[in-house]
Amino acid sequence: MGVVLALIIAAISVSVLINMTTSAVIADYRSRFGSEVSLDMNYQRAVESGQSEAYEGVEGVDEIPPQKYMEFAKSDYLKEVQLTSSTMIDFPGLKALDEVPEDDMIVRGMLIGTNLKTISSEFEHGQRRIIDGRQFAASGEVIISQQFAELNGLKVGDTIELNRGNDKPLQKMTIVGIYEDNTQKDGGAAADFMGKNPVTNRNNEIIGTIDNAESVGSLGAVSAKFFLKDPAMLADFTKEIQAKGLPNYYDVRTDEAGFNAVVGPVEKMSKVTNAFMVVVLALGGVIVLLMSTLAIRERKYEIGVLRAMGMKKFKLAAGFVTEMLALTALCLVVGFGVGAAVSQPITNSLLQGQIEAAQQTAGATSQTMEAGGLPGAAPLTALDKVDISLSAGAVGEIALMAILLAVLASVVSIVSVMRYEPMEILSDRN
Repeated sequence: MGVVLALIIAAISVSVLINMTTSAVIADYRSRFGSEVSLDMNYQRAVESGQSEAYEGVEGVDEIPPQKYMEFAKSDYLKEVQLTSSTMIDFPGLKALDEVPEDDMIVRGMLIGTNLKTISSEFEHGQRRIIDGRQFAASGEVIISQQFAELNGLKVGDTIELNRGNDKPLQKMTIVGIYEDNTQKDGGAAADFMGKNPVTNRNNEIIGTIDNAESVGSLGAVSAKFFLKDPAMLADFTKEIQAKGLPNYYDVRTDEAGFNAVVGPVEKMSKVTNAFMVVVLALGGVIVLLMSTLAIRERKYEIGVLRAMGMKKFKLAAGFVTEMLALTALCLVVGFGVGAAVSQPITNSLLQGQIEAAQQTAGATSQTMEAGGLPGAAPLTALDKVDISLSAGAVGEIALMAILLAVLASVVSIVSVMRYEPMEILSDRN
C-alpha cells in the first residue's frame, strides 16, 4: 500500500507542479498580449460601408477623430492608457530653428502632448535627456530643447505663448525643463529633406502634458494605446467604445496570434499534464480502494478479536484511519520528493515534444512569426523552457489529494468495522 501510494503521489506531484508553473506563465503572457488593445481599420469593411471607393487606398475613409481617443480613454475597463499627440503650433515673438528669414509661416513648431511618465522612448533610451530643470508635471508646464532655448535666450522659469497660428488665442506655458536633443546632430536630417522647414526640425518641439495640446485648441494627430484590466473585458470594452462612436469598420483586438506563437506549446503541455493527472487520480483511487478491501479481508480476524475484547467500533475505526493517515504522510514526503526531483526533466521533455509537433504542423517557421501577423513586426519566439518552481499552493494541493486518497482507503476500513459483529467474524474464522 505504501509503495503504491508513494508512486501515485509522485505522479500527482509532477502534474501539479507542472500545471501550476505553466498556469502562472500562461497568465503572465496572457496579461501581456491580451491586455493591450489595438484599433485597426478594416479596409475591406470600409469599402463595403461606402467610406472608400478603392480597397487599395484609404482616401475618403473617416479615421478616428483625436478627441474620440480621449473619450475612449475614460473607461472603467482600462487599467492604463498611453496617449501622445502632435499639434502644429506657432510661438509669436520667438525664433525657430531652420526658419527662413521673412517667411510668413502660420505654424513653425510642434507641441507634443503625452501622459507617459517616460515622455517617449527617446528619453527612455537616452537620445534625449533633461539637462536643466525637471519634467513637466501639470497642465501649462513644458520642456524645450537646448538649441531652441539658446536661440531665444530662454531659461527654466520663463513663460512662452503658443497658439495655432494667425488670430488664434495665445496660451501661456511655463518652461520647467530644458532637454538635450541628439536626434538631429546637424540641424536635422528631416529638416534638410523637407527643405529646411522649421516644423520638421525636432529641436522646435515643445513637450508637455496632453492637456496642453487641448488648451491650444486642437489635439492634432493622436497615438493611443489602451490596456485592459483583464483580457476577458475585451468584448465589453468593444461595445462601450462603439457606443461612443468608434466606426464599425474598425476591429478591436488583442495580439492573439502573438500569444499563441509564444505560449502555444506550453498550453498544449499543460493540457497533457492535466489529462495525465485526472487519469492518475482515477486509476489511483480505484487501486487504493481495491488494496484497502484486500487488506481489510486479511485483517478481518484481528477486527473480530479486538471487538470481542470489548473495543468500541469508533475506537477501532479511528485506529485504522490513524494508521492510514500516518502511512499517507510518510508516502507524501517520499512521493513529493521524487516528484519534485523529476518534474523539471519531464517538463523539458514534454515541452520539446510539443515544440517539435508544432514545427511539423506549421513548418520550420512556426518557432518565429510576426507579431499579430502584421508584416514588419518584431519576431516572437516560442517559449523553449519553463522553470518549475515550488509554491505553498502546489504543496497544499498535493497534500490535499493525498489526504483524499487516505480518506478513500479509510472508508473501506470504517465500513468493515461497522458492518461485522465480532462473533460473526470469529464463527467465519472457525
